[in-house]
Amino acid sequence: MSGKFHLIKPLLSKQLCRLAICSLIFTSWNVFASPNSDNNTKSSLSNTKSGLVLLRYPTAQPFKVTSEFNPTRVNPVTRKVTPHEGIDFSMPIGSAVVSTGAGEVVIAKFSRSAGNYIVIKHGDNYKTQYMHLSKLLVKQGQKIKRGQKIALSGNTGRSTGPHLHYELLVNNKAVNPLSTNVKMADNFSGQLMLAS
Repeated sequence: MSGKFHLIKPLLSKQLCRLAICSLIFTSWNVFASPNSDNNTKSSLSNTKSGLVLLRYPTAQPFKVTSEFNPTRVNPVTRKVTPHEGIDFSMPIGSAVVSTGAGEVVIAKFSRSAGNYIVIKHGDNYKTQYMHLSKLLVKQGQKIKRGQKIALSGNTGRSTGPHLHYELLVNNKAVNPLSTNVKMADNFSGQLMLAS
């Protein structure tokens, strides 16, 4: 009996290795090819090819993150479970808000829920949104440089206190700006404080 197993053992090892390699290749391809992949691998690759690099933070100095990206957050105003598709920075009213990337302002106006807000388009696949601003310093159609001061933070719209709500959209889908693998430049080298 042991003699027969001894003859099969090398074949089993080769078959298992082939199966493991095929499984790894298939899994890697699915992550790359999936349009809903949380890794945004395709977007990250096109981002690198286009040369677009965004700043990680939309502020001129470090501020505390008070509400992180969360698809199942309870909204503090409505008390309903609604996705929080950005991050909130606790900032005194009037603090400088900067564009995280070069682009064009596609929206700069007031909304009842977002307050004064700005949307900037960065190339074909990327947009950033800045909400609850006290003062807009740019206009629709204006070209913006990375790091340019675009607004002052505030407490406008549906808000529970002074803060900046910041969103990053890749192919019109909100992604977590603090953990996405879109090419980023860290403008504070780890000095930002997360809510505890």
